[in-house]
Amino acid sequence: MGQGVWRIVGIVLATLGLLGVAGHVVLADLGETHTVTGDLALTAAGSPDPGDWCVGSPAPRAGEDGIRQGDRVVVEDADGTLLAASSLGRGTFDGKVCVFGFHLSEVPRAASYRVRQGGIGSALSSYEEMVASDWSVHLTPGGG
Repeated sequence: MGQGVWRIVGIVLATLGLLGVAGHVVLADLGETHTVTGDLALTAAGSPDPGDWCVGSPAPRAGEDGIRQGDRVVVEDADGTLLAASSLGRGTFDGKVCVFGFHLSEVPRAASYRVRQGGIGSALSSYEEMVASDWSVHLTPGGG
């Protein structure tokens, strides 16, 4: 084969290699997920001692006892589309507030995120802000 044919073969192989790398990057991005961890801090109902289990106040609706372990927490995109849901862990009194932990698994990549529990929610955060915060969120009433 002549030098021109080998040159064309080399260009084709290089192009296929670049397309393979680009395709791998695109496919990896489509399946990208993260775990959002965080906590919700509320005034404790009653008078617990530090380290005690607690229920958070205010109650989400009139007639309810307050926010407690098992209540739903969600992460949504800017349009309000549900990306993942989980539940609050056990509330523990830290001496000042009742703190509930949570983990939201397999959260897909989105342009922005909002984490909320009932009417308590985070400010809208961009993908880059979530990366910078190590996918961690702190919720408080009036916090966002």
